[in-house]
Amino acid sequence: MLFLTTVVLLAAAATALPGHPEASSWSAWPSASGSNGTSNDTTQQVFFGRFISAPSPSELSIQTGAVLVTSSDGRGTIEAAVWDVQDVQSAISQLGVSNEVPVVYAADDGFFFPGFIDAHIHAPQYPNLGLFEGTLLDWLEKYTFPMESSLSTTESPMYANATTPPDPYARAVEVYTGVIKTTLAYGTTTASYYATIDVETTNLLAQLAYSMGQRAYVGRTCQDNQEYNPSYYKDESTEDAINKTWASIKYIQNLDPSGELVAPIITPRFAPSCTNESLTELGKIANQTGLRLQMHMDENVREVALVAEMYPQSKSYAGVYDDHGLLTNRSILGHAVHMTDEEMDLVAARDAKVAHCPASNSALGSGLAQVRKMMSKGIVVGLGTDTAGGYSPSILETVRQAFLVGRTLSYLDNDNRSLDVPTTLALYLGTVGGAKVVSMDGKLGGFGVGMLWDVQEIVLDKTGSVDIFGWETWSERGLGGWETCVAKELNGSSVLLLPPLSLGRYSLFGKNNEQPGHIPTVSDSPSSDLVCGTTPALALPHTQNHTHNYNHAHINHTQHNSTTNSKPYHHTHPTLHPRDTNTDADPVSQLLLIAPSSLSCTGAPYPDECTTSTPALVQTIVASFQRYNVTTPAEQAALLSWMAYESADFRYNRNHFPSPGRPGQGTRAMLMPNFVGEFAATLPELQSQLMQTGGNDPVKVLDLVQDDHYSFAAAGWFYSSKCSTQQKEALRTGNGSQESWEEFVTACVGTTVDQGRQEYWERACLALKV
Repeated sequence: MLFLTTVVLLAAAATALPGHPEASSWSAWPSASGSNGTSNDTTQQVFFGRFISAPSPSELSIQTGAVLVTSSDGRGTIEAAVWDVQDVQSAISQLGVSNEVPVVYAADDGFFFPGFIDAHIHAPQYPNLGLFEGTLLDWLEKYTFPMESSLSTTESPMYANATTPPDPYARAVEVYTGVIKTTLAYGTTTASYYATIDVETTNLLAQLAYSMGQRAYVGRTCQDNQEYNPSYYKDESTEDAINKTWASIKYIQNLDPSGELVAPIITPRFAPSCTNESLTELGKIANQTGLRLQMHMDENVREVALVAEMYPQSKSYAGVYDDHGLLTNRSILGHAVHMTDEEMDLVAARDAKVAHCPASNSALGSGLAQVRKMMSKGIVVGLGTDTAGGYSPSILETVRQAFLVGRTLSYLDNDNRSLDVPTTLALYLGTVGGAKVVSMDGKLGGFGVGMLWDVQEIVLDKTGSVDIFGWETWSERGLGGWETCVAKELNGSSVLLLPPLSLGRYSLFGKNNEQPGHIPTVSDSPSSDLVCGTTPALALPHTQNHTHNYNHAHINHTQHNSTTNSKPYHHTHPTLHPRDTNTDADPVSQLLLIAPSSLSCTGAPYPDECTTSTPALVQTIVASFQRYNVTTPAEQAALLSWMAYESADFRYNRNHFPSPGRPGQGTRAMLMPNFVGEFAATLPELQSQLMQTGGNDPVKVLDLVQDDHYSFAAAGWFYSSKCSTQQKEALRTGNGSQESWEEFVTACVGTTVDQGRQEYWERACLALKV
């Protein structure tokens, strides 16, 4: 039995994978058609090494071989595969491709594994991970609704004691960026997200997932029941709920018309949050659009009793959904802990799917879901973390918990092993099962020809909480090493020995990723090992959260530049790696990855200063880079991260902190007044107006360069005229090295390197493929 006891996520140097072409320059964007690696070109790449997957509930496949991945539309598809080959030349020959096709090798101590699929996750609850108290309904009232509402409205009770004006949108940017980064770093390449009742931030979640390359189904929760939902967090009426549902659906469909990467999902939340009328209308939308649906069902005994009281006309909880047209072959039922036999028969007859959330069910005391019984009745099951009912955003941890719940059920039924969820089955549920649950059967979860290339590379490592010494010889552990790393049957259980595990980089095709290699990782994450046996030992991870508290709102740098307007905040972030692709990604999406809250100016303290990431802004920045000869990705990343940091994601154009701010300091680079004057003096079209100011009023001089055309160009001017030749050459030739960037910040900009600047720099490197 393959048993993953815990996992380490390694951070590696930000270098390209073998065979990847050099990244193109951001200033070349936007490019819509033509040659030289544009979106109309077909790109091929070979992946060589060991491949492990769980293609069936009882089969663990371990093969050495190669797959040929082809992309012509922003998606990677497995075109061909050869197995049982030991060298790459033989693989290339059998695949029939040129030796010039780039090859990506699995590490000598690593393997490729299908990306995990999280079929049930609440994005706005991410900050609540690990909070346990009471059971479901109490937990919703005390923790969940306040947290979710804080991303939606200033009326949230979480803001009751706020000392500064609340900014729900800014909080949503921070939380949603964090949950996408973290789940990607844990190997989740596809997620079915519950958002909030708010349209704007639901759309934000879809935009961020789209920009960051995670396949996501995003749903605005419907909560029109005026009696059950809290007064601060509910739809105004059924009409309001349906109108907002349509608004979010249309936005997400316009964002990704193909629906291949991001798509809307109808989300009634659960029956008590809705009225008969809204459930009926949502059923009509489902019938009209054919969209996926997601909702909770039979999670908690009190919840089941409440539904029976609220919907006496229906025979069961499943019957409530069926009576309203919500139980279809595209429905995802979260939890399903207390389904009766009759409900299971109904769910199977409608071909609805179940997202098993064992960690959450245990943490909230909801119960033990009968996964094997569901499957025996023909119900398709996948896995969900149920962040934050579950304590971990990792599907791998959910695999462990599915195994443990199965063992507990078998014990409670007189050691009835037919109720077990062996680890091979649990891995299957987290990949192939999940693909079926989200209606991507045959497209995700494996390495078959014609499937999409959504893959993680797992790298083995000695770091861990369980030692493997190498001299063990007992048959239950097998023989160490890759040459004898095979699945075998012992006493009816599949066993496998692998060295300790660490989850390394991920390779997936997202929007406009013509080459695989979107590779976010996390450093210093929970320790882990991979250990196997007929009775595996359990070693649960210790948790290390990488929350960096920093406040750069009141820094006053006088050497050159930079008193920022960024708000103090803390953020959990992984170490980011470059997006390895030889084509131009969508430039607006890149700007949003660098400056996530620049999607909207809602809540901006100075709306007249705020600007958003649009194609027009891209053209403005591109023109400024061309004007001041900012040509390499590293230089562009340095300037974009500088501007995004100083202006708080383009929300400020003047210095305001500490209040009332320094008169005359501003532009998106937050230049000091003397530099603003120098910059304005270089612009011939402003000379007459500059003379009228007399050059003595820094506020009036700053007024002249407030337009984005000038404000974004100020960084390029400063870089061109104030940075030394050596500093610029270091950025150009250093290919984004940490040393060259720190030299730019400290010696050229004249400020200090802090955690905030570091994070913006890392995001810019990811976006621009540095």
